[in-house]
Amino acid sequence: MSVTREVELKFELDTDDIDRLVAAPAFATVAALGHAQTSTYFDTSDQALRKAGLSLRIRAIGKRRIQTVKAESASAAGLFARREWEMPIDGDRPVLGGAGNPLETLPAHELQRLEPIFQIVVTRQTRNIEQDGAKIELVLDQGEIIAGCRTSPICEVELELQEGSPAAVFALARALDAVAPLQLSALSKAQLGYRLLDESAGQPVGSTVLPLTGNMTPSDGFEVIAHACIRQFRFNQSILARMDSPEALHQARVALRRLRSALSIFEEMLADDRFDYLLTGLRWIARELDMARNLDVLLERLPDATMQEPLRLAREQAYAAAKVALVSPRLRTLMLALVEWITIGNWRTTFAAGMVDQRLDSFAAAALDRYRRRVKRRGRHWGRLDDEARHKLRLQAKKLRYAADFFGLLFPGKKALRRHKGFLQALRALQTSLGDLNDRITGAALLTELGLPDGSVSTMAGQQAEEREAMLEDASEAFDLLVDARIFWR
Repeated sequence: MSVTREVELKFELDTDDIDRLVAAPAFATVAALGHAQTSTYFDTSDQALRKAGLSLRIRAIGKRRIQTVKAESASAAGLFARREWEMPIDGDRPVLGGAGNPLETLPAHELQRLEPIFQIVVTRQTRNIEQDGAKIELVLDQGEIIAGCRTSPICEVELELQEGSPAAVFALARALDAVAPLQLSALSKAQLGYRLLDESAGQPVGSTVLPLTGNMTPSDGFEVIAHACIRQFRFNQSILARMDSPEALHQARVALRRLRSALSIFEEMLADDRFDYLLTGLRWIARELDMARNLDVLLERLPDATMQEPLRLAREQAYAAAKVALVSPRLRTLMLALVEWITIGNWRTTFAAGMVDQRLDSFAAAALDRYRRRVKRRGRHWGRLDDEARHKLRLQAKKLRYAADFFGLLFPGKKALRRHKGFLQALRALQTSLGDLNDRITGAALLTELGLPDGSVSTMAGQQAEEREAMLEDASEAFDLLVDARIFWR
């Protein structure tokens, strides 16, 4: 059995663009090897392999059978780097033994319950490309995923570095994207199959628990966090390309905020020659989504029924504008640049060098201390805060919230976990109160911006005046609770 370290860049491609891609110089000047293949994935009925972070498939290519076990990457977006164990076998049932087989780490009774759970049937074209002195395997897969009576089309481009600089893979990706739009893939084929099996494909995706450990370096920790944020964004971006989904829009914006917060948290380590460009790009796409989200919130809260129809029309226009940005070349360029920078950016050799011996839990504790101090300082003179000052406090509270989300599991033990839960509850309460205040201010300004009748603005202003004191009292109490909450990281 061979054990390899697989590193590949993976994209989704619209089937309508296949002919354009195949006509690209990288394709047209190199002979293709084409064949059909069927990959059957195995697991137990309660998905014991998936829960263990593994996938098991048998790939049939003509009469050949190849068994592969992969340690699935939990958070990578576009860039897949994972352990892989591969061996030729006879027959269509998994081989469970063999030296170094990771399946041996699972209980025997679990392995006896393995059964086929879904198949992926594709026609594969493979080409070996030379780019900037590097050798890259280029694969185009087109077919479908079959899970019981459910099916889903699949069309992917994979670029795997065989030899040379990783920068060449990204250069090739940019050249191909100039011919046919390529969207970073957020999931492996196995993960796509499991989502179809679970009927969760097409559902908005929120943030997930991150596989961080205290003995990681800060650079490794940032990479896990950043890929998870990009992955969450790409999930929800794909949904928004098909439909106007308020929840997908909300989760896409959350993913962008989390990523920008991660850049802020790790800025001392990351601030190289590309940092400002990437941060500016993230701010741009976030702004492109703001109007649609603000209108979603306003429609939920506006009491004047006569304004519902014009607001819905404005919302349709805002979603249309957001979709233009979400499928734009600028965004594809930004996402690819982000993944390249996370993987091989100058910060890794220039700025992260000073933190190579630092543990992630020590870095996290210092960051949490820093953001907690900022929140306390911003809210110290609560009675004298104006709307702008409360808005700045809300932004600092968000950064503290995301840092607490990112780093919570780095501090184990019952006491730390209990304190973490209480700390997050206090933070959520403050964010909710300050967010409600901000939404009402934004809503009134938005009605004026859209040129809607003064009566609606007056109605909203009156409603705000009635609610304002109670909301300010709630926010003040939430702030006091946060200040008094026991920290979980010391």
